Amino acid sequence: MTVKAVLSALQFRKVLPHAERTVEISLPDNSTVKYVVQKLSEKVGIDIEELLKSKKVVIIFKNRVLQYEEEADHKLSEGESLIFINPLIGG
Repeated sequence: MTVKAVLSALQFRKVLPHAERTVEISLPDNSTVKYVVQKLSEKVGIDIEELLKSKKVVIIFKNRVLQYEEEADHKLSEGESLIFINPLIGG
């Protein structure tokens, strides 16, 4: 199965050229969000799970913010996308 990850957070801009910030990842069936985060962390050399837990980065999944600590074990399906961004704040 293949999923897409878009690494748009500022932390990735420091280590990846623009062309490498959208990644198609081949995964075993029934792979979880956590598995993708681990694979991406290995690829880019950043502890993405720590960024997610500290809320410095969030994942947009199916048009909403994925609650990583509650949904890390969510099983992904073919063709789904995960977008890693910095949370927006302000008023």
